[in-house]
Amino acid sequence: MNNCPICGKPLNEGEIFCQNCKALVLNDATDSRQFSKSEMTNFESSTMPKQEETWQEKFFTAEGRLNRQPYILRELFLGVMPYVFAFICGILVRPDVAENVALGLQILCAFPCVMLIIRRLHDIGRSGWWWLLALIPFVNFIFGIYLMCKKGEVGSNRFGADPLQ
Repeated sequence: MNNCPICGKPLNEGEIFCQNCKALVLNDATDSRQFSKSEMTNFESSTMPKQEETWQEKFFTAEGRLNRQPYILRELFLGVMPYVFAFICGILVRPDVAENVALGLQILCAFPCVMLIIRRLHDIGRSGWWWLLALIPFVNFIFGIYLMCKKGEVGSNRFGADPLQ
């Protein structure tokens, strides 16, 4: 039985990662061995700091999962932004121009909103095609409340890793 060279905790036979400090521990038996993809993924996900999402990953991708809080905040941002810009435009230019600015920005914000809905659906284990419910009047209101309130699946699912872990 060996000890971790970093934290000194005892290691079980054949372990290549310290369960305490997540350090990679190599010895004569593991030096020549090839590590499996799952072992390296587990090591990287447990030791590497999470990178901040870029704005493209936040708003313009349907890949992965999105939990409730970022979903609500990003949808709120995309819902309020056109009106803020229209208000500023109405003060600085003319009110009739502000209406056109608001309409144009709402149309531009539709695509990122759909991407957020798809990622939120992935978090609760549903296909992204369920976003089409948002196009049905009255159903879209109930659907929106459902997306904001339904807790995502715990652990990984077919759409990716749990965003809370």
